[in-house]
Amino acid sequence: MRRPRVVRATVTVTPRGQYWAVAFSEYDDELFTALEAVISREKRQWDRDNREWRIFAGITQLCTELERFGAKVTWTNEHPRQPRETDDDVEHWKMQYEAMAAAAHRLEEEVLRLQDVVADRVPPAPGPGDWAEQLFAAVGEPLVDSVYKALSLCLHPDRPDGDTALMQQLNNARETVRKR
Repeated sequence: MRRPRVVRATVTVTPRGQYWAVAFSEYDDELFTALEAVISREKRQWDRDNREWRIFAGITQLCTELERFGAKVTWTNEHPRQPRETDDDVEHWKMQYEAMAAAAHRLEEEVLRLQDVVADRVPPAPGPGDWAEQLFAAVGEPLVDSVYKALSLCLHPDRPDGDTALMQQLNNARETVRKR
């Protein structure tokens, strides 16, 4: 099972027309190094006033890398102006596509993580034999008599909630274990 990651910082990604605005909740050397490694100097610009990076390139790979380093990436959908019917629309839809692809990638990773969690909680498929044989195999030979005695007190047909079929399975499993 995977260990939960410690969130180093929150990174907020906002589409802003011709670029992506990327803001960090706090400064982190490794996250900044990841940004430098993925986005070339020509494709990024620091906006001192807004304390955010302007990214003039695809954002999916950057977000994946930041998450790999432990950042929590959040997306906002705010747009500072209404889309116009120009070449900006192409960029706008390209950015929307990249944002959706990144979100789908994150969801796919979350599904895989949850499958790992569920796999760790689901018991293995039972082996051959009925429930009583599997129980005796699980507890081991030294405890077979103790387990038999405790269950026979509950399952014996003379008891109000007893069950003849279950008691017979318990008896058969005990005989099978004794023959080994």
